[in-house]
Amino acid sequence: MSSRRRRGYTLVELLVVTAVLALTVGYVMETLGDQKRTHSVVEQVTETQQNLRLLADLIEREIRVAGYMVPPSAAACGRDSTTEPDLLYVSAADAIRSISALEAIDSAMVQGQMGVSVVGLGVGPVSSTTNVAVSLTQRFVDVGADGDDFSEGAGVILLDRNDTEAVVACGRIVAPIPAGAAPSLTVDFEPNNLSITSGADIIAVPAHIYRIVPATATAPSQLFRNNLLIASDVEDMQIVYFFDDDDDRSVDAGEIYGDVGTASYPPASTVNYDLLLELRVNLVTTTRADDPNERFTPMKGQPTANRTLGSVPGPDRKRRRVHTSMVRLRNLG
Repeated sequence: MSSRRRRGYTLVELLVVTAVLALTVGYVMETLGDQKRTHSVVEQVTETQQNLRLLADLIEREIRVAGYMVPPSAAACGRDSTTEPDLLYVSAADAIRSISALEAIDSAMVQGQMGVSVVGLGVGPVSSTTNVAVSLTQRFVDVGADGDDFSEGAGVILLDRNDTEAVVACGRIVAPIPAGAAPSLTVDFEPNNLSITSGADIIAVPAHIYRIVPATATAPSQLFRNNLLIASDVEDMQIVYFFDDDDDRSVDAGEIYGDVGTASYPPASTVNYDLLLELRVNLVTTTRADDPNERFTPMKGQPTANRTLGSVPGPDRKRRRVHTSMVRLRNLG
């Protein structure tokens, strides 16, 4: 046996091996950490994208059936904001029976002008303040007492069937219909241009409301359909309205409301809601948690439509995805 083998390894050799091993272990651990962080980010972004597609599909399908069996002007309305998420009202097609069922009852009912008559509103502007009493002749839109079509937390759209300008007012029902004879709604109306004239034929159409409750210190931002929570981590929703004033099926100057550089919605001047042809819905969703990658640059949420950048939450380390839907209202035009 050689003398070197009898002596074993020197201290220098042991130190070199230890240093190489430490570097190797450190590199492996860093690589594993990067892979874990990357997997977490990819998983969250994938979840966010899937949720966004599902939400967009739900809202698109509801917009496509808006205006079903009701006056065209009652298809959709809302509230536009440049500093917070918008609100969207779409007529509730599920409150009305199918055409075949209505034809079996009375063929005259399928004229597309359904709505519940409103009584007791005086002549003049429909107030945009809270707690306005709206008395109805019945609880449901079509024949048959099939439950309350006007429910607490849902929406209502008012219009005058004698109004050639087809102006509407929409609001949220803030109290349930009381038990008893004549049903009455307590409504928080959005800003509107509807003014009741003598001889008006005012009707109410049930609607679904899409609204976002902003995030708090203890809860993420949440998207509601009426009073039902349908998704969390939905940060923004902005709606753009296209009124085809000249009926040429193309966008001309002065026909878009709620977009960058256009008039706000509802406009100060009256628009004919019968001419509403298309809605553009912009949704912004975020990941549930911050990006764990230290190299990720914090960013603000992406503003869409006419919302100002300074009003968007952030900066933070969440990743965001934006989806834009352009939906033609097939029951209109």
